[in-house]
Amino acid sequence: MRVLLCDDDAHLRVVLRGIMRDRGHEVVGEADTAGDSKGLVTTAKPDLVLIDLSLRQGSGAEVGRMAAAHGCHVIVFSAFLDSISEKDFADAVIAKPDFHALEAAIDALSMRTSSGDRWDRGQPDRRTSSVTGRDLPYAPIDPTDAFYQALDGAVPGDTLVLIDVPSGPADAEALAVVARGVIRPHDHLMLRGAQVALLLVASSPDAGSAVTTRLTTATADTDYGEGWTWRSRVLTADESPAEAYQQLRQS
Repeated sequence: MRVLLCDDDAHLRVVLRGIMRDRGHEVVGEADTAGDSKGLVTTAKPDLVLIDLSLRQGSGAEVGRMAAAHGCHVIVFSAFLDSISEKDFADAVIAKPDFHALEAAIDALSMRTSSGDRWDRGQPDRRTSSVTGRDLPYAPIDPTDAFYQALDGAVPGDTLVLIDVPSGPADAEALAVVARGVIRPHDHLMLRGAQVALLLVASSPDAGSAVTTRLTTATADTDYGEGWTWRSRVLTADESPAEAYQQLRQS
């Protein structure tokens, strides 16, 4: 598919570009304002418009309606899903930053047949209750006690990821902000000095690799994107999550 990316976050657009490229789709334009987005809908003639509702200088919903009227598929990928009452112009509505749901929506549109869609048009897919049944993080970056509380409730199949940033705590904080954008709403993140800890809830076996690949792409052009390393561990039934975390820290 030919894809137009409409989002005012340049770092996130880098991640989205990588997702599209990995799936064999062509990004034909990027925009961070509603006006530029509308212009590219007309000139770039995309098959799919991926849009944030919160754009600079205008309404993302207006762009989505225009794109749908031009025959484009539309995926809303936004943290502001409650900001508009009608989303029936969209083929899928995904709560940012649920990349798992976004990738599934993209794949569903790629495989669309005349027999029907795998998504209910215009309906949010937050995935939080159906994926985990556990509470959302206390904050975008968990306080230490909140992260350990989440760790205490971890179950087999959850994944721990530790990221070490040798350039120091300031760069680790910058990396943590980007990392929050490439994990899902129900995943947990803690910043501890020059180390970023992730608890990927109800994850796939390759979740650690998938997240760090996105993070590598998103930080490629930054000063803090060089030199950091990571290691991960999928929790098993015969170990304590807290002990697994300590062993991973010491490895």
